[in-house]
Amino acid sequence: MRGTVVSEQRIRGGHTFLSIDTECGRVVCAAYEPSGPFRYLLDWLDPGDTVEVMGELRDSPRTLNLEKVHVISLVDEWEKVSNPVCPNCGTTMSSAGRGKGYRCRKCGAQAAQAVMRRKARPVVSGWYEPPTEARRHLSKPLKRMGEVQPVEFVDCRNH
Repeated sequence: MRGTVVSEQRIRGGHTFLSIDTECGRVVCAAYEPSGPFRYLLDWLDPGDTVEVMGELRDSPRTLNLEKVHVISLVDEWEKVSNPVCPNCGTTMSSAGRGKGYRCRKCGAQAAQAVMRRKARPVVSGWYEPPTEARRHLSKPLKRMGEVQPVEFVDCRNH
């Protein structure tokens, strides 16, 4: 199934759930604690990212147990670096209030927004699957499906 990420939730015990909007409606996908670093992928996805998921659809509760995830596209995530600098006097501007932009205290010049930069994300486009020891015994590995090699997980839990 192909869809757009709506939300992500981790519950007690380490199970992670991902809600995606598909052409068939909203689908809840699950990656359970034994799948290890595969769960971190769900933590790294943001609302708006486009993914394709493969797995087993469970009846009660209605959940797609994830076996493979193909990250197709990622949305840009921005973070504030600093307040803008006044073009007239070179001092750092201060906030004019919520939603009102920035203003220079010395000369009164105004700016609409802060200095922003694109935030680095620990996820890239590509195929992801759980480590070998966490796969179901009937789950076919990506390398035997004629697909490209899956993205390797690196210990990025601090992100």
